[in-house]
Amino acid sequence: MNVLISAGIFLLGLAIGSFLNVLVLRFKTSSILGRSFCFSCGRTLRWHELIPVASFITLRGRCRACRAKISWQYPMVELLTGFAFLSLFNLGLEPAEFLFSAVFFSVLIFVAVYDWLHKNCTEDKILFIGELVLNDFLLPSEFHKELKPWIDRYEKETK
Repeated sequence: MNVLISAGIFLLGLAIGSFLNVLVLRFKTSSILGRSFCFSCGRTLRWHELIPVASFITLRGRCRACRAKISWQYPMVELLTGFAFLSLFNLGLEPAEFLFSAVFFSVLIFVAVYDWLHKNCTEDKILFIGELVLNDFLLPSEFHKELKPWIDRYEKETK
């Protein structure tokens, strides 16, 4: 039963990762509504060409119509999100904690990929987000106590 739930969580992560790709590409440029299409030939993609990771593999990383290369960003973001969701699930979090953490990590993935493509986030913003993740989610309290002086010193130096 746990294997089935884990598989479902991973598939959910893949689907959310696919949506994050849409957000990254269409944020501030066009509507997130509407059908996906090939950026080279403009052909609207069919449902079976939109299955996260599997479509990239079956199409061998190319558009079915014009054979233009599809960016590796798509399966990488999908897999990253899928494994992030699976890792969060395997932590044994309460459902509300899992939901909050999954949304939080989805936002982090969106910001990171958006910045990677568009170079729109400053170092301060990225460091602030990283600090939030480290301070509030990833570091156990004992380890955090040992790192606190380092974090405080960094904050003083950057101000």
